[in-house]
Amino acid sequence: MASGGLFVAAAPARAPTRPPIQDNAVGWPGGGAGRCRQTSSESGFTLIELLVALAVLSIAAMALIKLMTVTVLTTAGVEVRALGGIVAENLAAEALTDNPPPSLGKDSGVATMAGRGFGWTRVVEKSGEAGMTRIDLAVAADDGTPVAALTLFRGS
Repeated sequence: MASGGLFVAAAPARAPTRPPIQDNAVGWPGGGAGRCRQTSSESGFTLIELLVALAVLSIAAMALIKLMTVTVLTTAGVEVRALGGIVAENLAAEALTDNPPPSLGKDSGVATMAGRGFGWTRVVEKSGEAGMTRIDLAVAADDGTPVAALTLFRGS
């Protein structure tokens, strides 16, 4: 304490300051002053990381392509079965409404639906009930794959 009642305090110590990090890059304005160096955690993706990401995306893309192929094939199969069912229903309508009724025995032919050929077979036989005939219809795609079958009963 000084005379006259004045209190003199010492100035607080300042924290040491660091000089700014600078590049000495040639050709940059100011010799690189003001540019900070990048640390290794800021350098971006490595080539290995990019290759792994590309591999994962490629595997996912191949799985989607396979799924799309299966979907297209399944849709085509559903279309053939639906058209074969329509052919079978048309043949059933003819067998039930023709006058005279179809004769006993086996008959076959080819029907065209939506530009596709379908082979059909019709078997007419007596049923166990008097005055009734049983009519079995089978429809196959052009490659021979069965796509529809119906059994009808018609009174004579």
